[in-house]
Amino acid sequence: MLRSLPLTVRISAATVAESAHVTVSAPLLVVVGLKMVAQDFKYSRPATLFIALALYGVALIVAPRLRRSGRKGRPVQAVEA
Repeated sequence: MLRSLPLTVRISAATVAESAHVTVSAPLLVVVGLKMVAQDFKYSRPATLFIALALYGVALIVAPRLRRSGRKGRPVQAVEA
């Protein structure tokens, strides 16, 4: 778990960064998820695994929101009914 904490922090930092970095966050989240399944579930204590999953969940929630917020600068065309 302690090895995956810096990686989770990096993901959180990547999601907070500019829009170019936000596009990198999705593949990075997949890699961290696979790493957690492959290693952390086998070797981590329940308390540290809880923290890792909580931080991973926050990153999963924040990344798409930042991706959408990066698109706010583009004009939206009105659709007439």
